[in-house]
Amino acid sequence: MVERVGLSDDVGGRNTSGRTATTRRARTDHVRGRETPANEFRTRALELGSIETDLGETIGDESRAFTFQQPTADAVLITLTVLFRYANVVDAVEVTGRIGSFERAYVLEFAKKQLERPRADAQKR
Repeated sequence: MVERVGLSDDVGGRNTSGRTATTRRARTDHVRGRETPANEFRTRALELGSIETDLGETIGDESRAFTFQQPTADAVLITLTVLFRYANVVDAVEVTGRIGSFERAYVLEFAKKQLERPRADAQKR
């Protein structure tokens, strides 16, 4: 059994040809001395066996990526999670599928599209 770690308020998902993509969003106030959702996520993900990886680019104001592999009876599944922040919103995109069923560029593109939501919200204010 794999324990999913994520942020509150699931805001959508997509299921396409052997891969599943989900997004999660949480608002955070930058309170001194209090761990932010991004740091909490990172700590928990590493505890569960995720590996922090380099995206090669930054999504939003800052971002981090994690990979997690889960052996199943049929194949090994891999989850690539991109955690990013824009202003006071922390967002995450996760794509899970069989190794080779998706490329990093797909996940980055999905994260960039998701980033447009908090940007649009900020412009409305």
